[in-house]
Amino acid sequence: MAKKHPLEDDTNGTGVGVVEPPSGSEEAAAPSPVDPLALMASIAQSLAVLVQRSDSQAEGLVKALAPALERMAEATLAGAKIQADETKRAFRPSNEVVPKLSVFNRRGETLEGYTKPKLKCRMDIPWSLRDEEITREEVELFNLLQPGDYIIKRNDGSKVAMTVLVRYGVDQVTPSHLVMNHETAFNNDHKALMPSLADMARQMLRQHVPEIRKAAAAIMTDEEEEALIECGNLAISV
Repeated sequence: MAKKHPLEDDTNGTGVGVVEPPSGSEEAAAPSPVDPLALMASIAQSLAVLVQRSDSQAEGLVKALAPALERMAEATLAGAKIQADETKRAFRPSNEVVPKLSVFNRRGETLEGYTKPKLKCRMDIPWSLRDEEITREEVELFNLLQPGDYIIKRNDGSKVAMTVLVRYGVDQVTPSHLVMNHETAFNNDHKALMPSLADMARQMLRQHVPEIRKAAAAIMTDEEEEALIECGNLAISV
């Protein structure tokens, strides 16, 4: 049998193949999903054959198939991009989406090369401090506190003695719990007189050994950090 040209097989002269319906009472099989890449390859192959012909019918088919191939390529690329974005969104950590900028974390959580420090241990002063509820400055200052008795000057100029106790882990080196308290300083009658957390911590740290005093003095204040951000000298998460 003579081999037919690829475009002459069951085309009825149109260049488009004819699909025979199922015979008898056989039910038609469910259509399988169309593979866009395979369809694009088929159209491209047909175009390659058509461009070798010089008749007007071939030219008309080329004009019809070329835009279709271009649209399919664009749709396939768009679909691939959507799928890639969805896959990335499903597996990436949420803090890549939400920078978590706040008054407690002015630079956020997604900034490369920067992570807000965390408290070195559980701290009760006497209420429990939480990383997400205090600022970077406050975390850094309280992490420097050592056990001892310290004098705090209150907002009205009066002074109170404050005791800081630190419990350590089994290695007797790693702190596990810091407790700061005064019998009346934080009750309902006097708590409004207490200075801010940062001011209170800095007052106590100025009564530490020289090395710790120097380290505390070098910690940037929240106001300085905010000013540097406003001037564009400190990057923030986006």
